[in-house]
Amino acid sequence: MSNIADDANLNYTPSCTVEDAAMYLMGYPQSYLQAKWMQYSDDPSDGEWLSIEGYQYLAEELDFAKSALAEAKFDKASEEVIAAKQAEITKCAHQVKLAHKYKTAIINELAKGVGFSRLHIDSTATLDARNPFITLLSLKRWAHESLNISILNELDTVKPIKTVSMARQQENVILDAIKKLGHDPQNLPKLQAGKAGVKATIKKTLMNHTLFKDKTTVFKRTWERLSGDNEIGYMQ
Repeated sequence: MSNIADDANLNYTPSCTVEDAAMYLMGYPQSYLQAKWMQYSDDPSDGEWLSIEGYQYLAEELDFAKSALAEAKFDKASEEVIAAKQAEITKCAHQVKLAHKYKTAIINELAKGVGFSRLHIDSTATLDARNPFITLLSLKRWAHESLNISILNELDTVKPIKTVSMARQQENVILDAIKKLGHDPQNLPKLQAGKAGVKATIKKTLMNHTLFKDKTTVFKRTWERLSGDNEIGYMQ
């Protein structure tokens, strides 16, 4: 499915649609789904970008297999030929079913929400929240950790991206959670008798977050770091 010459000339994007993600989970390489420039003459501008829509390709393969079986029956082909055509239909139908299975798994993982899902959204790729783009690196990592499959091996040769420390990730999650409640982290409301404070509310909200789950003192230490660095404070 992969062409080495094409692989070398492609400018890979860092993210993909949900349907393309399902195709990658099925083992298709980037070179198969990424758009390629097809030049029709010696003029560099005489051409167009062409790409394969994974789901459409699978549907067309199934339709082609069904047509091939119909033609074989019309031509009164041998039982061996008929059996081979029927086997091809079964194979194509399985691929379509598998693609939908992976798509459902991806959608369910994304539904966990930011901070809880292992799949990361590329917010720079599209403004349409109903059709998110998933970063390929998070897809590759999730496939390995959750589905026990290896995909997108070509990403292994890409220069690693500088990562944010675990401690800073935890701090950012708390700061974002505070802002989502409508508060300024440096001007939190003072505690009121009989009411849960912002700290208690945030702690409860993040109790199942991957960065805090089953880590009894991490939230406390992270909150203390933020307070010590004056990133969190209370109204005077």
